[in-house]
Amino acid sequence: MGAEREDGINRRRVLQGAVWTAPVILLATSVPARAASLPADQGVTITSLTATFQEGHWNGTDGQMVPAVMAQANVQNAPAPAPDPTAIITLRITYRIPVGAIVDPAWGLGQFGPTNTEGIEVGAPWVLNGAVTVTADVATLIFDYTGSPIPQYSTVQPTVWVQTASSQVAALATVSVLATHLNGDVSTDLATDVTALVADDPPGGPP
Repeated sequence: MGAEREDGINRRRVLQGAVWTAPVILLATSVPARAASLPADQGVTITSLTATFQEGHWNGTDGQMVPAVMAQANVQNAPAPAPDPTAIITLRITYRIPVGAIVDPAWGLGQFGPTNTEGIEVGAPWVLNGAVTVTADVATLIFDYTGSPIPQYSTVQPTVWVQTASSQVAALATVSVLATHLNGDVSTDLATDVTALVADDPPGGPP
């Protein structure tokens, strides 16, 4: 996880800094009046993204296996010259996960690893922003961070799984982040990864 691949897909940083192509909803987050975008390699940074497809992912809520895409993003308040970046005080992360022709997929979000229950893992510092939507076979899930301010060099690791209607091997998963800092600065990043097939969870769920 976190390694570069030679197939033309950069798993870490396909877009960063002031160039931002995420939906308008991401840009609507309230920020201090002095807000200014930080340049590349300053502020919030997706240091790695791993996307995988499982034909049988254990859904502990329903007690059954479901096909699912799992994506884990390591998100860091990256190094930069003092005083930037100051602590991140708001953080929005948007997952766009390929799911196929399914209307209301089951999903789960964990902080330190993939939760096997639906919804947000107990104790994870996240809330869902709006409803989960599926458009053109891609599910969009937007989460807001509710934990303590994220200081320089610190990392959060939100991991999401989303039920699919069919195999999503070689489909593209995307994660984008938008952060505001204590001093009013704004930083963004975006990463993509092509989903790879992994072994199914064992019967009865992982240990």
